[in-house]
Amino acid sequence: MNRFLATVYICLISLGQLFANIADGTNAASLEIVYLANEGVFIRSGEQEVIIDGLFREGVSRYMTLPDDLREELETASGDFESCDLILVTHLHSDHFDAASVYRHLVNNLRAQLVAGQDVAGLVKTEAGRNFSEIRERVTAPLLEWKQDTTFIVKGIKITLLRTRHGWWKNYGLDHFGFVVELNGKRILHLGDIEMTEENLLQFKQHLINIDVAILPHWLMTYDKGIKLTRQYIKAKEFIAVHVEPENLTEITRNVLTAFPNAEIAGDARQKLSYVN
Repeated sequence: MNRFLATVYICLISLGQLFANIADGTNAASLEIVYLANEGVFIRSGEQEVIIDGLFREGVSRYMTLPDDLREELETASGDFESCDLILVTHLHSDHFDAASVYRHLVNNLRAQLVAGQDVAGLVKTEAGRNFSEIRERVTAPLLEWKQDTTFIVKGIKITLLRTRHGWWKNYGLDHFGFVVELNGKRILHLGDIEMTEENLLQFKQHLINIDVAILPHWLMTYDKGIKLTRQYIKAKEFIAVHVEPENLTEITRNVLTAFPNAEIAGDARQKLSYVN
């Protein structure tokens, strides 16, 4: 084969691979993150879909809650949420999780699987009552101690659970997880309500590198201590600030962008963010 024909051959192979990637959803523009409320997000890449901390009801008064129509779509697994693969919950607080909301989605979406702490799973079990047997096989609740982690694959999605501490000592006893989720080669980090301490991150530094999008509570991007820890340990291409009080949105936005000029601030339900490369 002469050099010209060899070049043409290589180009054809490359084009074939490109079209294959587009067909199976792994093209560069395939990662989309939809903000729900507080720390709730819906993540989609190709045919893989994940909801993190998006199924809650009452919430906490000073933080954003789900609009009624959006919450109904989430719970009935309709609209954009009809084929979600994974429901992840960082912890049981009411601005992140509601047992009835999660159970209702699991009943309406038979493909969805729940991954959460044992306390969250216990509340879902109580909510389900005698019907829990119908969803038992779709509930995973690892038992981890603080600073432990575990990695496994669910429905082709790689998940790493980081057992961290929630902020404030009264919350230390909660099962509190951070998640690294890998969809089609993209790595998304969600750290829940993590406390701003080096000890909370040091053990997991090998998991906090090569992150495509880091979804962080705003205190890791606005307070001096949080900014220092984020810059030292979290190596991400893109950042999204969540858990933003609506009444302080302007001030928090200014402070986040001062430290991380290219960051996005999640402040509107259904806000869509797409990432390329």
